Amino acid sequence: MPSVCWTKDSPKNLEAAPPTPALLRAAQPTLLVTVTGGASFLSPRTFQPLLAAAHEPVWIAALVLRTGSYRHIEDGLAPYGLITEKAAVPTYPQRRFTSVHEQRYAITAVTAAGEDPRGKETDGYFHTALHLSRPAKDAAALPLTTLTKDDRRPESVIERDSFRG
Repeated sequence: MPSVCWTKDSPKNLEAAPPTPALLRAAQPTLLVTVTGGASFLSPRTFQPLLAAAHEPVWIAALVLRTGSYRHIEDGLAPYGLITEKAAVPTYPQRRFTSVHEQRYAITAVTAAGEDPRGKETDGYFHTALHLSRPAKDAAALPLTTLTKDDRRPESVIERDSFRG
């Protein structure tokens, strides 16, 4: 399966400009789109032309900071037959806070979103949650909890030490 890569002829920001015909052709065999950062800068505008060009239903796996909402993107993916599920656990450390002010902001935002910052943002790191968008039949056939389950270790043991400097 070929991967899509950016070229000098492709717009680097699908929020600001439409994709080129070459990028749309390259997106046709796409089955999975991943977002590993910057989801707060995206809107459905980034995904819609790629989803329209794809020959098969596409899954979108996005790691989104727990301080923000993914709802606007989720709503924009629904017309393409994608439902979005958010994994409650595990969360993934993204980066260390740069200041006490940044940490206070994150703890407040996570709490306001109805999440518990204990052991995550309170320990000094932004954390992300997995948002998986896919066709309903795929979600029914393979539950998100099955995909995120790790039988090798208890859920309470997350290797945060590997992220500490």
